[in-house]
Amino acid sequence: MVRRFKYRRIVQPAVVWITLQAAIVGTAQADLIETLCDASTDPTTVIGALVEEAEATGMPLPTLNRLLAVGYRDADAIMDLRVVLCTIISLEERGLPPEPLFDKVEEGLGKRAPLSAIQAALLRQAEKLQYAQGLVAGGKEPVIDDINVQRVADLLDMKVPRDALDRLFGPTHQASTDMRVVAAEILGYGSVVGFPAPALDRITAAGLDNRSLTREWTYFIKVIKEARRKGIEDEQTADAAVNALSKQQSMNTLIRALGLESKRVYGGSSLN
Repeated sequence: MVRRFKYRRIVQPAVVWITLQAAIVGTAQADLIETLCDASTDPTTVIGALVEEAEATGMPLPTLNRLLAVGYRDADAIMDLRVVLCTIISLEERGLPPEPLFDKVEEGLGKRAPLSAIQAALLRQAEKLQYAQGLVAGGKEPVIDDINVQRVADLLDMKVPRDALDRLFGPTHQASTDMRVVAAEILGYGSVVGFPAPALDRITAAGLDNRSLTREWTYFIKVIKEARRKGIEDEQTADAAVNALSKQQSMNTLIRALGLESKRVYGGSSLN
């Protein structure tokens, strides 16, 4: 079992934490975070509380321990440590999926990046997540911790243009959010493997117009790879996909039309 690094033992006596707790009893959660993250507050008096709040976001204990260890080794880093913890906490409070943020922290720690660089990476990731959250929300109240937000944000790392995503999630199509995310992933992963852009546009348009991009179509990238392995031209694959989607047919219908094996596409098991 992982044990949390006891930062408070090396920073301030326990009485400081008890005093802070007493001072903020009864305040709202937002007020608590604001108090802990106030730049005028001595960071050494609030690290313990921030650790508790960061742990509540779901941050893995090994990651939290490593962050605290950086602050322990370098006394000058404690201000940056507070900023990083406050950023994680506040972004999770605003409903952004925390896992991508944790990943950025781990990535920075693995590279031995300074905490200020980790903070900058967190803000860049947060901007992507907020953009994705706006797309998925579709002008409505933002969804909270939706897995689709993370899926769309990941596509930005794959260099999918934002104007392309704006079109997929715009008012032109009436398909569900889940289908729009599948379309975005087909566009993103297809671009990575060099599938012709006009063909990808035809496929996603057919899927959205006919509301036929069901969950199984997330495997379309595997269809591309298997078709190429068998010497099938990309345009032939695209034509078959457009035909299947236009008729609201399943991925298995496309697989059969191309003469592929479903177990190779689905990694050993077919989807129903």
